[in-house]
Amino acid sequence: MAMAPSPSLVQVYTSPAAVAVWEWQDGLGTWHPYSATVCSFIEQQFVQQKGQRFGLGSLAHSIPLGQADPSLAPYIIDLPSWTQFRQDT
Repeated sequence: MAMAPSPSLVQVYTSPAAVAVWEWQDGLGTWHPYSATVCSFIEQQFVQQKGQRFGLGSLAHSIPLGQADPSLAPYIIDLPSWTQFRQDT
């Protein structure tokens, strides 16, 4: 006999969680999400630099992905063009 969950087992979340997923597009046009760690780093940098546009400091126009994941060290995201570049090619 199945039992319904009791009200004491139900969790109520009072604040919604916002998640940003950043992706990159390969040469064939397929989009691939970055890892959660890299997405978090990009979002943090983006928000910080967005604040700098409004007079809180000078804007550094790129995000170095190697700071979040060493395997992505050659890559940067250029914010003005919304483009990812590989610096060594």
